[in-house]
Amino acid sequence: RAGGAACARPSLMSMPTRSATISFQIPGNGPFTISPQSTYPPITLPVIIDGTTQTGYRNVPLIQINGKGIGANGDGLMIQGGGSTILGLAIYRCKRDGIRISGFGTNIIQACYLGTDASGTNALGNQEAGVYLFRSSVNLIGGVGAGAQCHQRKRPWRLY
Repeated sequence: RAGGAACARPSLMSMPTRSATISFQIPGNGPFTISPQSTYPPITLPVIIDGTTQTGYRNVPLIQINGKGIGANGDGLMIQGGGSTILGLAIYRCKRDGIRISGFGTNIIQACYLGTDASGTNALGNQEAGVYLFRSSVNLIGGVGAGAQCHQRKRPWRLY
């Protein structure tokens, strides 16, 4: 944890009961690291987790999720419902996948660094994949243009 990043834990732990947006306005200079000590609950309803809202964001994530403390078989984020969007996060050192998507599709993952920190140069890997798609279709991972691309280190994508 760095600075006020601990405040994001309650927001991510109590996923909304309807579509919602989680944005970031942590005071100070980033990057800010969130270090969960357990797995987040699955995302089952549409949600936007938008790291690009952090003051100072300029096409490089300022919000990092360090999954080192997540228990065995833990993912950084697990999306089980469709229609969610993850923007501008760095996710690394997860026991399983940085982001796991299963079930309903139409999810968007953009401007994320997976398996590396916000610098984009340190190979900090996730144990399995950066993004793992399991029986989920019509998802957009990355995109065209500098602001949409996802960057990954080590085992980038797995599709099943």
